[in-house]
Amino acid sequence: MHQEKKLLRAEKARSIAARTLKQLTAASSGAGPSSEEYERDMDLRAEKEAQRAALIRLREIAIADVNFSAACRYVSDYPLGFVTIQLLQQQ
Repeated sequence: MHQEKKLLRAEKARSIAARTLKQLTAASSGAGPSSEEYERDMDLRAEKEAQRAALIRLREIAIADVNFSAACRYVSDYPLGFVTIQLLQQQ
């Protein structure tokens, strides 16, 4: 009985995913993405990668220097957009 419910849920999820994929491929079957869209996407990916590298570096510095987190708290008191520092303090 329990297995049958799991199978029904899996079948529903599969059919929804198949339908969504079919709609997406039908919508984009015309022309591919323009060069501007591709360039924008690549810029966003590069920016995300740079942010991820900065966050990793901040974590490494915070581990190596115990006073670094206090300095981050001091800097984050100012109303600037230091999302990376806020994420670092949460973890």
